[in-house]
Amino acid sequence: MTRPVWSNRTTGGGIYYGLLSGSWAAETLDVALRLDQLDARRLRIFETRWRDRLGPEIRAGLAFRTISSRLDDNAISTLIDLANVDGLVPMLKQTANFNWHRDAALALLRNTEFRKVVLSSLWS
Repeated sequence: MTRPVWSNRTTGGGIYYGLLSGSWAAETLDVALRLDQLDARRLRIFETRWRDRLGPEIRAGLAFRTISSRLDDNAISTLIDLANVDGLVPMLKQTANFNWHRDAALALLRNTEFRKVVLSSLWS
């Protein structure tokens, strides 16, 4: 079975994204029916809306998932140690959101020590 494009295997975010996109689809269809404009141009509003809002989140989530799946045990242990001494936990408390991952992922990638650990693991 193929997963929908908005499925998030890390948190189950596909449910939330599905609810959001379903709401946007209903709004788009409601307007289209009221205006009797069921053409591709009118219905494309839905496509544009979900891509604009969810696209950056999906791309960030997929990129971060790809990176994290390549980390070895040593890199994961080092990141846990780093979280204890370098303030990653407070930073994540400020940026993390269960349904919206992009801000937290970008904040982690801005952290020099985090990047060093990840890059050394990916290139070794």
